[in-house]
Amino acid sequence: MTAEILIMNNKAVALAADSAVSAMVGTDRKIFTTADKIFVLSPNRPVGVMIYNNVHFLGVPWETLIYEISKRIPESGFDTLDEYIQAFLGYFETEKDRFPKGEQRILLKDHIEFYFSIARELIVRRVDDELKRRPLNDRAIKILVSKVIKDDLDDWAKHEVDE
Repeated sequence: MTAEILIMNNKAVALAADSAVSAMVGTDRKIFTTADKIFVLSPNRPVGVMIYNNVHFLGVPWETLIYEISKRIPESGFDTLDEYIQAFLGYFETEKDRFPKGEQRILLKDHIEFYFSIARELIVRRVDDELKRRPLNDRAIKILVSKVIKDDLDDWAKHEVDE
């Protein structure tokens, strides 16, 4: 379990984190209690990154990734935090080959499984709610399931456009 704290006022920000992280060692998950979780993103500006949970992202240590990203930050820094966020996220867009394909497939599979577990919960809830109101035949259930999936995908597409 990770504990991270940010205390902020109009003059300063303080970051604190415990030192426990998990990492996969072969097929075993190991807990280490000596890990750094707070990193400097910009050497000349007070911008940092805190990590939690796993010490690696797609098989690469977060410490290494954050260091590589920090080398891309101009010495003069950026004017806004949003620019730091865009630089941070942009690294993952431009450096996809940096991450092992097998690790990328595992992450994709995990996301797909997660999405379908949520979709299943939505469908079951909607069908159960509708069955409490009225009886449904197979055709009505198929139509309702299709509508739930379509509505969810429409919401997802709208969210993608808004971002």
